[in-house]
Amino acid sequence: LARWPGVAISMFLGERSPEEVLAAAKVGSAAERREKTCVAAFFVAQYYLLRGDVDRAAELFQKAVDSGETGFLQYWAARDELKRLGRQK
Repeated sequence: LARWPGVAISMFLGERSPEEVLAAAKVGSAAERREKTCVAAFFVAQYYLLRGDVDRAAELFQKAVDSGETGFLQYWAARDELKRLGRQK
């Protein structure tokens, strides 16, 4: 769970903070960082959504969408979440 993407799983287990997950996404080549940012932003957004912080969740869902990583399920799921929350750009 120490390596990517286990860091995101660790967050849901209470072993890592959302900030640690987002920081772990900043490792690798530019393409890897963009991909990891999409995934990390989506899962951290879910983390905040589960805790009732809709504004922070929407901000992170938007970050996932802004990554432009349309080949990732998390990109499309983030778009759907923004729509569901009424926060679609």
